[in-house]
Amino acid sequence: MLKIVLLVVIATGCCLAREIVSINGENRNGTIQDLVGLRAAALDHCAGRVKKDGSIRESFPSNCFHVTKTKKGIYEIYFKNGPLSDSPVCTVTQVFPVSFSGDGGDTKDNAVIMNVDAYKMFYVTGKSNGDRTDRESMFMCVWD
Repeated sequence: MLKIVLLVVIATGCCLAREIVSINGENRNGTIQDLVGLRAAALDHCAGRVKKDGSIRESFPSNCFHVTKTKKGIYEIYFKNGPLSDSPVCTVTQVFPVSFSGDGGDTKDNAVIMNVDAYKMFYVTGKSNGDRTDRESMFMCVWD
């Protein structure tokens, strides 16, 4: 399932054109599927779901990180297979506890990455008024 998410992010986030002129510095003609296949195969990843108390709900792959909740709403993710590349690409979001009906949630109630390096990622979760508070969250990081 994670591989599908990576493919969608790569396909929609970096290239919208049908023809690709350059892949990794090589001049090539091809389709978006060519680019997605090449980049997805070259990327490693760590993703997870963190409970609001700082414990791990899920880890993909298994045991790729550990987490420390340092203050109210502040979480530190340590990559167990670090150091990663100099610049891993990460994303994080709050998990708003509602049903799949589509009701609920607040786009101002979210999570923000404070810093990322080859060993760890710091992020904060908060209320819709901007105050830091403990929230369940999910993250994904990819690197070469």
